[in-house]
Amino acid sequence: MEKVFFRADSGFFNGGLFDLLEEGKHEYLVKVKLKNLKDLLAGQTWQPVDPRTATCRFIHQCSGWRNPRMFYAVRIIKQMVEVDYFGEKQFVPEYEYFCYCSNLKGLDALQLHTLYGSRSESENWIEQTKNSLCAGKTITHDFWVNDILWQLSSFAYSLSVLMRYRGDFWVWRQEHSTFREWFIRVPGKVVKSGRQVTVKMPKEYYRKAGWRDFEQRITTTMTG
Repeated sequence: MEKVFFRADSGFFNGGLFDLLEEGKHEYLVKVKLKNLKDLLAGQTWQPVDPRTATCRFIHQCSGWRNPRMFYAVRIIKQMVEVDYFGEKQFVPEYEYFCYCSNLKGLDALQLHTLYGSRSESENWIEQTKNSLCAGKTITHDFWVNDILWQLSSFAYSLSVLMRYRGDFWVWRQEHSTFREWFIRVPGKVVKSGRQVTVKMPKEYYRKAGWRDFEQRITTTMTG
């Protein structure tokens, strides 16, 4: 059997799945999902990496697991929060935690955190299609109607990405909701005069110059 590397979010944090992967000699990196995760991490010994970042690793066996496994965590200071400590004002750090379960060898917690962050771009595409084009919110009682609506959402998103990619790299990297707000939901009026179609926008619209520049770019690239 071909060896695979399984990288997934916390929805796949499951001891039975890890058993299956380990039996097949496969490697995995999965984000941890536990109700008491912050309490568990608070009791670990942290090694500083820089003034804002610290890491740790520890062995833990969750309820229902056959075996204990290695956990890797990264702690980053988000901000300093003012608290009242016995009548005295003090600033204490507020942390953001990232924790992973993995059987990869030779990598520390920070390297695993970076590796997890470079996961497939397709997850971002799915999120954009679901939330920005409402594919996950359109529900009818007909399976085939739902199927068509999902495909239309996917088509609309793909068309948007193609248009932005061909027109301007900076615009292409924007989230669809951001692009929609300034380019599609534009305050203006479509005017037909002669054989030309133009968009009239208010003088105060702060994205007017960018809108016209992008419109000219996509017109040139799509027809050229």
